[in-house]
Amino acid sequence: MRTKDIEVRLTIPFYYDKPDGNGNVYSKDAIYNALLNLKIGLPIKFLDNSGDEPKLIGLTTGKSHIVTDDEQNGRYLLTVDGVVLFGGSCEQDVLLNSDQEITKFDITSIGLSV
Repeated sequence: MRTKDIEVRLTIPFYYDKPDGNGNVYSKDAIYNALLNLKIGLPIKFLDNSGDEPKLIGLTTGKSHIVTDDEQNGRYLLTVDGVVLFGGSCEQDVLLNSDQEITKFDITSIGLSV
């Protein structure tokens, strides 16, 4: 089932005062100030460890931008709304009526296509 852009809501943790995956340590104030100055329409990219260039898969929409201090776990949580460009699902066990309208199906996976 091919759809138009898919609306998403992402919650991303930003840990402070301890090393990240690259060994960098960010202060609580540095993260907070960066999150306060977050722009609308940021790219959402797919990154892997292959060394290939990141692939643009979507954009933040700015409909929601929530910053929560999860002090107990030493992190801020950033929640943003966005869209993933195109995509849909794969189906099987598709049942058609006499008008070739799908009346029943099972979703077997969710896919993105860019």
